[in-house]
Amino acid sequence: MIVTCREGSVFRVNGAGTATQIASIFPPGTGEIEGPAVVPTPFGPHGGEIWVADEANGAIHTVGLPPTYTVTQNVLSHPEAEGVYVIPNPPCTFCGNWAFALAQQQPPQFVWLYPISDFVGLGGNVILTSESQVDFADTSLVSFNGTQYVKTSFGPRVPFINEGASFVDCAVPTATPTTTPTATFTPTATATATATTTATATATPTPTPTPTVTPTTCGTAFVIGDLDAVVGNHVTFWGAQWWRRNHLSGGTAPASFKGFANCTNPNPPNCGGTWQSDPGNSSHPPDTVPADMTVIVSSSITKSGSIESGDIPMMVTIHTDPGYEPNPGHEGTGTVTAVICQSARPQRPPVARPTLSPR
Repeated sequence: MIVTCREGSVFRVNGAGTATQIASIFPPGTGEIEGPAVVPTPFGPHGGEIWVADEANGAIHTVGLPPTYTVTQNVLSHPEAEGVYVIPNPPCTFCGNWAFALAQQQPPQFVWLYPISDFVGLGGNVILTSESQVDFADTSLVSFNGTQYVKTSFGPRVPFINEGASFVDCAVPTATPTTTPTATFTPTATATATATTTATATATPTPTPTPTVTPTTCGTAFVIGDLDAVVGNHVTFWGAQWWRRNHLSGGTAPASFKGFANCTNPNPPNCGGTWQSDPGNSSHPPDTVPADMTVIVSSSITKSGSIESGDIPMMVTIHTDPGYEPNPGHEGTGTVTAVICQSARPQRPPVARPTLSPR
């Protein structure tokens, strides 16, 4: 079994459950690995290799054959690549009319089904999915023409944010029901007796209610890097490339952080506090943002397991631009308008950066 980790490690797990790391796609914090697949051996120069999707960098990388497990980066580009799926040959035996299922994460939440007729004659080729919902992010078919890999649209694309997908298991026959035996009841004679009972009064205790603990709710806020927190700067507070767009004096942020802190301490957040969040849009950012809002400024962001955390040396207000949506494919941007507070702890002075026009 092949197992990949979000930060770039690739493991082989044998039948005894022993995991052995065989490759590292890139240094931690510089990408975001998603669903892998082993493609067929005849499938071009990277046939028989492990293909992995890199959501943060919008690319497909490969891990070569043993014993070297050579990593080849950027074999294909694919915006916010979510997963690699090999089309079975034949596509399906027991699945009826449907062969491929793709999950839509953003409400309304659906599982979309592709008909088996879409895959006839395509066995052994590869499907790539994308998490983003922007126009250029597509579900694509990858084939090999004898010279190079060719990527074409496998539309119509499922709307909104896409997550996991799977081809229907083609090796599960219809189960044959087993007859359940019917029990035979044999009556048992019951003796009748008359008894005299002396009633004894029993005191019923009055229950003592157990106090209900009210959980402390978390504060929330968007985040920008401290080196960008200068009045007049145009900044990105949300998006798939947050870790590229924001600059922190404490180093590069994890690629999985998209810009929204979903649990602050204190609540509401304040200078000198801290925050935590979940990766990607699993942090559940709000559906809309106001024209002007206060955001956290962080100088250091780290990740432990699935928990991302950072500091709050400053807080600023920004005037937001149109176009924000609660998925990483639609960036949230704005202009810093004022400093709300700044921690007494000494910080490296922010560096003004030129305003860039969006691509």
